[in-house]
Amino acid sequence: VRVWGFDRLGGLASKRFDINEDGSLFVFTALGFDPTTRTQNGERLIGINRNGSTERLITDEVMQRARCVAGRATTCWKAHREGLPQMPLVIKDSWQYPERNGEGELGVGKGSRGKRKH
Repeated sequence: VRVWGFDRLGGLASKRFDINEDGSLFVFTALGFDPTTRTQNGERLIGINRNGSTERLITDEVMQRARCVAGRATTCWKAHREGLPQMPLVIKDSWQYPERNGEGELGVGKGSRGKRKH
């Protein structure tokens, strides 16, 4: 089997593999894969690099998801830093066109402490 994935920039193919020899890879692929998150101890984690160190954010729930064919496919998550559940955060995850400036470069929104791109 060879698995193909398509996004807004084009297609990407996996190496060929035998589902009889590596069935777990096939199941993992068929159920979906999000490279920005992982699950550990029942919690969905997002790792970011900031100021030279890795920080782990735990997502609590999806706040908003834009399902679309054309657009940024934005998902907003309610989250918190690992060990700091009393400090809620919002993560805005979206497709970024390489030829356009990111929203974080547009400035800081009113009432927010800052926007970062990771």
